[in-house]
Amino acid sequence: MLFSSKAEADARDKVLELAEEITQFLQARVEGLDEAMAEKAALAIAEEKDLFAKALKKPSLLNETTDA
Repeated sequence: MLFSSKAEADARDKVLELAEEITQFLQARVEGLDEAMAEKAALAIAEEKDLFAKALKKPSLLNETTDA
């Protein structure tokens, strides 16, 4: 990926670091989850971290808008 600024590149790096940690968490906690699926799920969660943070207070937010 090419980024137009260092700030954008740094933000993406943070998302990828979070996704890596979430991947490890999911693999440790979800029996039978393969690495590829854990990585896909972790990246989706990391990319929507703000939504997940809000959903801790209002769970219905997770399904109000879906772009998938």
